[in-house]
Order: sequence, then C-alpha cells, then structure tokens
Amino acid sequence: MTPIPTVVKLKVSFDVDQTSGELDWEFSPGSRPYSGRHAGSILLQPGELLHLQVDGNGGPHSGFEAFRIVECCLMTRPQPTQIGPKLPTLFSAPSPFVGDGAASYAFPLEFDCSPLRTMPDGSLRMTQHWSGALQVDQPPGRWDLSFLITVAIARDADEPLLRVYSFDPESEVGDGTHTSEPAQR
Repeated sequence: MTPIPTVVKLKVSFDVDQTSGELDWEFSPGSRPYSGRHAGSILLQPGELLHLQVDGNGGPHSGFEAFRIVECCLMTRPQPTQIGPKLPTLFSAPSPFVGDGAASYAFPLEFDCSPLRTMPDGSLRMTQHWSGALQVDQPPGRWDLSFLITVAIARDADEPLLRVYSFDPESEVGDGTHTSEPAQR
C-alpha cells in the first residue's frame, strides 16, 4: 500500500492598503520551527505535497472588491551542503521539488477563488487556492526560497491596481546536510 503523502500549505496574504511589498506568510502544519536548529527556516520533508493559498485583505472602508493573480512564481537558490578544507564544495539540487531541475517555478494560474467575505472584525477577505501541488523530492539540502506574486486589485469599480508582493525565507529538506561520504582528495 502506498503511503498517503503529507500535505503542507504555504499561505500568503497582503492588505490592499499596505505600503510595503512584503507578504505575510506561514507554512502549516509545523513546517516553520520556532526553536532549535531549524528555527526561522521552512523545514520540508521528502514526499510532502505543497499547496498554495493566497489571501487578499482590506479594511472595512478600503473599497476592496476583488483581486486577480497575474503572476505567481517560486524561486529557489541552492546552498552548500558540504564545504571545508580539502573537500569539494557540494550544493543542493536546483530545487527541492519534482520537476525539470529548474530553480524557478511559475505557478499555472489555475486558482479556485472564494467570494469576497466580511470577517468578524469588519475587514474584507478574498481567498484563492492553487488547484495543483508541488512535491518535495530531494534528499536533505538547503535553499534560499523566494516567492513573488503580482496581483490586480479591484477597488470601488476603479481601474485595477497592479501590485507586486514577495517574501524570501530560507528552506531545508530534512536536516539540510549532505548524506553521502565526502569525496577523498
């Protein structure tokens, strides 16, 4: 019997009135340790499936009506897994995800969209879920992980405003170290 893969979710959010281009983000469940060796990074495991959720938010008087995802990309930059005197420097694969070995992934714009809703505090929220999943498929390693999204924000029937948001944490698969024996020189 094939084991059921663990599902992790990357949830990103923005507010239509924020001045910065930074996304608020979280990984769940438990993929972002708050203490220990991996604190502050995103910790993934081989076989996990990554899903994406994007929340657009607005205050009760923001005029926020909707948002449309124009572009959505995940970029990875491999980090060294072995480095030292008289050792060859080894790097992680270009990406921790199944694919063609590229370091960037442009999400197909296939998002399921919920209608705009009013939250208990009076704020407005619209949620979009990517209908696909990325599978973690690499041995232990380390990557810088960047996420960039361009959205068209509709407010009070005005012309949509294009905004670009991003985040840039560090990520690991397993404990982030290379598991093979170092090459002899």
